[in-house]
This record gives sequence, structure tokens and C-alpha cells, in this order.
Amino acid sequence: MTRLSNKNRILTASTTKSASEGLYMRNSLTALLLLALSLTACKQSDYQKADAAYVAIDGAVTIGLGVVPSLVAAGKIPASEGQTLTAQLGLLGSANHAYKSCIDNVLQTKLPTAGKFVACLSLLADSFYHNQQAAEALRYTNPQTIAEYNLVVSVVSNVLHQVMAQFNQMTPAAPMVAGATPTKSEIQQFEGQVRAATGL
Repeated sequence: MTRLSNKNRILTASTTKSASEGLYMRNSLTALLLLALSLTACKQSDYQKADAAYVAIDGAVTIGLGVVPSLVAAGKIPASEGQTLTAQLGLLGSANHAYKSCIDNVLQTKLPTAGKFVACLSLLADSFYHNQQAAEALRYTNPQTIAEYNLVVSVVSNVLHQVMAQFNQMTPAAPMVAGATPTKSEIQQFEGQVRAATGL
């Protein structure tokens, strides 16, 4: 199955689920992502490692974006915060697409070294942490909005940490919006959902 069809499947599934089903889907994401990255790390080329991070983050953002409308429709988050959350997750997605262009360009060079992929990852991490600071400044007030944003952010942070570790690099813990922090179980379930949806 192609990535595009995977993405369509993610969007279709997430927009047709109720808010409670959406929470289960999001909670599956982190576990799936980390397992996929860890199981394949040893035998992957540098490009494959870098690309797995792109696919995982794309899945996390896509699922997060797909759940927001159901949360708004169910009255769990205000429409205004739903719009802001959608915009914030969209910024994460845009940074991830720029990262994908970067690693694809590295692959086309005559000597695609690990250091060049790390440079792309560093740019993604910088964009990610900048987006986090913007979200902090927004000061979401609804606990469900905060929980949703922090869940996606936790998964993206875990993916970045995992792939950077494969390149013997470190990343700081992602700052989250003050308020509801996802549990380890919620993160693992969300990662599981992403792995299932992306085929990682």
C-alpha cells in the first residue's frame, strides 16, 4: 500500500470515529512508532532511518488533525481552540514535509553521509521546538485541547529522540503546554495506532 493511500486511510478512519474512539486511536500512536523505529534501526540505511521518522511524524500529525473535528463536534473542545489546534498541528506537518525534502536532497548527493541526515533532523527539531514555544504562548484554556496537543507533541518528541539516538545524537525533552500531560499508556496506544496506519 502506498503512503498516500495510508494517509487517506488515516484521515478516513479518524474523521469517522467518535471522540472516545479518537482518544484510543491517538493513544495507540506512540507505541507503534517507537516499536517500528527500534525494530528496524539496526538494518536500515541512514536514509531509511531518517525517512522512517518522517513517516511516523506524518502519521501522528495526520491522526491528530483527523481527530480535532470530532472533538469540536462532540463539544469537548471549543471551536476557536479547535481551529488554533488545527493550525498548530499543520505547522508541525509543514516542518515535517520540509524535513522530507531535505533528506531526499541528501540522498541525491554524491556522498549522502550520516552527518547530512543529522543536519536535516536538527532543522526539523529546531522547527518543532519553535512550534512548541508558539503553542505555549497561545495558552490553551480547555483541558481536552491541551491533552490533544500534548499527546501529538509527546509522540513527535519520542520519534525525534529515537531517530537522533540512532545517529548517536541527543535531543532535549519537548516542552509541553502546561496542563494535561498524556500518560505513558496513552502515548503507547497512540504510537501503536500510527504504526498500524503507516505500516512502519
